[in-house]
Amino acid sequence: FVAHITIGRVKFVRDKTKLAMALKDLANEDFGEFEVNAIELKKSTLTPKGPIYETVARFELAE
Repeated sequence: FVAHITIGRVKFVRDKTKLAMALKDLANEDFGEFEVNAIELKKSTLTPKGPIYETVARFELAE
């Protein structure tokens, strides 16, 4: 398992205002804590067989 965060992926939104309000409601939500050693910027290419992920940049974090 590799923890990751998808910043956004939306194919279609019927009600953009409702989506924005739902995201705003989560702005101060506590999702727990974890240690991060590096951040990778990924590019995903969606294919019929599933997504293909490519690392665009990697940033090591100092302790």
